[in-house]
Amino acid sequence: MSKRKRKPTETHTSLAAQVDSFDVRSSVGFNVFLLGRIRNDIEEDAEVFDSTTQLIIRGVFSEPKDRSGERVELTLYGERTGRTTMRVKDVHSRDKNGSRLYRTYRGESVPVLDLPTGVTTIQRRRDDHVWNACIFVEPRLVTDMLVILAAGRSTFLSLYEKMADRERWITSVSLQTADPAVDD
Repeated sequence: MSKRKRKPTETHTSLAAQVDSFDVRSSVGFNVFLLGRIRNDIEEDAEVFDSTTQLIIRGVFSEPKDRSGERVELTLYGERTGRTTMRVKDVHSRDKNGSRLYRTYRGESVPVLDLPTGVTTIQRRRDDHVWNACIFVEPRLVTDMLVILAAGRSTFLSLYEKMADRERWITSVSLQTADPAVDD
């Protein structure tokens, strides 16, 4: 009797935290790849000056109950990235010949997508037991979040976590003034 390989199960959890502090740092300077020994793999259209904004948001989980009272720290790096935005055509699965795969759903042909596991991972640091995640985002998102934080209202962090392959992945991040732990 052959043993079937079991598909690993994924668990999904909505996390809610009340923000209690944040730190921000903006900087501009020479592109670090231009300093020191110049390499021949630097593109000619690379920018000479780099600018970046780092936003660290700290809070305390209120949901789920098993994490209630535990601390969370989310670091966002706002910088223009050289990579292009991921499009649906980029995650469309292909067969061994490079043709796009489709399946039939309710009589219609729909694409088979190979979605990334998440935006980033979240881990609990061993030294201080704080849940920690870092994300590289477009600068305008960091600016939007700073506007929300500076409004002077109570602010909440809403995260959607997916447990896959023994890692905790964040699939969604939201900073808001409405408490996500309260049912509407």
